[in-house]
Amino acid sequence: MLELEKTAFNEGFTFAVVFVNGSCRLCEKCNVENGTCVHSNMARIPEHAVGINIKKTAVEAEMPLTFPIKGQPEPMSIFLID
Repeated sequence: MLELEKTAFNEGFTFAVVFVNGSCRLCEKCNVENGTCVHSNMARIPEHAVGINIKKTAVEAEMPLTFPIKGQPEPMSIFLID
């Protein structure tokens, strides 16, 4: 997803952004507690941190989501481009 965001940005879509599901999983142990993210250029925040309702967004995009989810839920990301 980050490569898609980078490509869109380089093509002139300067507001292209990727949000990830849940917490960042780039490092086995997060370094932010020590003051600095070692992957600040790759880390992305979850969509709900900026008020995006992923269920409502999926429904409006005609992507069916069924609750409760049976088994292991699939992680979701969202890529926004303007």
